Amino acid sequence: MSVASYAQQSVWLDSLKANTKSFTILNNMYEGTGWGLLTNLISNADYVLVGEEHGTKEIPFFCEQVVSILKSVTVVLEVDPYTAEELNRVSRLSTTEAMTALKLHPFNYSFYSADAEFDFIQRSAKSKITFTGIDQVSLLSSSLFFNLLHTKATTKQGKVIATEFAKAAYEKDREAIEAGKLEEMFLPSLSTENFKRLDDAFTNEPAAAKDMIAQLKVSQQIYLNQRTGHSTRISLMKKNLLSVYQEHLNNAKGKVFFKFGANHSASTGSFMGNDDIGNLAKNLADANAQNTLHILTLGKEGTTNTFSPSFQQSHNRTFSSADKNSHLNALYPLFDLHKSNEVMVVDLRSLRKAWNQGKIQIDAGIIRTIVNGYDVLVVFPKVSPSSYIK
Repeated sequence: MSVASYAQQSVWLDSLKANTKSFTILNNMYEGTGWGLLTNLISNADYVLVGEEHGTKEIPFFCEQVVSILKSVTVVLEVDPYTAEELNRVSRLSTTEAMTALKLHPFNYSFYSADAEFDFIQRSAKSKITFTGIDQVSLLSSSLFFNLLHTKATTKQGKVIATEFAKAAYEKDREAIEAGKLEEMFLPSLSTENFKRLDDAFTNEPAAAKDMIAQLKVSQQIYLNQRTGHSTRISLMKKNLLSVYQEHLNNAKGKVFFKFGANHSASTGSFMGNDDIGNLAKNLADANAQNTLHILTLGKEGTTNTFSPSFQQSHNRTFSSADKNSHLNALYPLFDLHKSNEVMVVDLRSLRKAWNQGKIQIDAGIIRTIVNGYDVLVVFPKVSPSSYIK
């Protein structure tokens, strides 16, 4: 790095330091000036979007605290609409009944098949919360999908084929997971003939059931086409978000909370270079003279659950931002500003203003993306992995 680059880095790091606060976690309570800042910002936002590092215990608990501030809220999750429908149901069961459901289908509920994530769902459900999903049908939830399709069917032929496919999905997915061959799971394996049978059986079924099959077809293409799968997925999520907005959010009086991966929640320009659902949420809020708050949550170091399904072992990843090979290494100078064991809260808004006015220069692309797309950065000093409920 040149002398000029070092000088520029020093300038923006000084600006970050001046806008950094912190909070502590004591007896499952947050305390400190950083939490005070967040509480004020969250309370005054209509849409709150958290972009998270998946697979930790700490971030779902953080999200639970955010939802408790928002109170009456629609929670938009990075799951398909049908998994969200099931989460609304299962989250309101007794703990014993819910655990039985999760253990019977240990990977069906996407991220929420893990302990810390389901705790977030179950505890949040005690308030006035509605969960909705806008993602593609999960590779791991085919049997759940067809069981739900069975409940939507009104004809004998519709119910028969939904039951047949649910049983086949359960067996094939279990075999594929045990063999470690996810490409052989039920959803990618569905043939043109399989879909023709579904279409024929559901010709006279309600529109909601037909829409489920349409979403299943798009979801399969997302998994099968590596070249266009990502862009197709983002388009599907945007389409589903617009549908949810038109049906519920546009006239709702409550707040909206989004819990998605860090790639999806920025107000503009994701880490993959495209505008994602965070950008659409901001535009929808702007159209109604509402405001959004975009929060990025990361760990400085620790271990995360990779959510690779296995009946035998956990698949965790240990990382440190200090490691030159880490995906977060470019952020290490920022993380290293705060050496305590408290949670770091960086108000990025003033830094973005200074950058847009040309007062500071930011060289690292990942930091530019964060400053441009997020309002607040929350950094946990060390994160621990969530675990599948099995």
